[in-house]
Amino acid sequence: MTIVLGPSQIVTLVADAGTPQDLAGFAGIRLIWPANLPLPTPGVRDVLEVTVGQTTYTIPGYLRTSNGQEWVMQAPVDPVIEALNAIPGADGWVSQSAKDSYASVGQAMRDHGLTLTDAKALLMQLYQGAVSNYVAAHP
Repeated sequence: MTIVLGPSQIVTLVADAGTPQDLAGFAGIRLIWPANLPLPTPGVRDVLEVTVGQTTYTIPGYLRTSNGQEWVMQAPVDPVIEALNAIPGADGWVSQSAKDSYASVGQAMRDHGLTLTDAKALLMQLYQGAVSNYVAAHP
């Protein structure tokens, strides 16, 4: 029997020091990645959802391209915390109370049904507005 997969590439699941024990058993599995499905951005945390039969496996991690295409499995990160930490940019949160305020507003948005993406976008706008106000008030 001949099986024709069409254009594709191989992505290998790999474990490192940050891989949780419950995912380590997946190390070495090779996924056939269809050419028409874009690969995740290398080095940027993401989540693969792989369905085998009736079971869907959620595998957080990031794509590494140093030795072919590898998915480095990592522990899951709370998406709310990850989104919150991205708001101030590279400098991070200097004020814990400011971070806590944004976390509280973000959680309220989520509790009222906003998606994580929408809540993050709104929080970014609020943050940028606050920064602009501060800069204007302290020339």
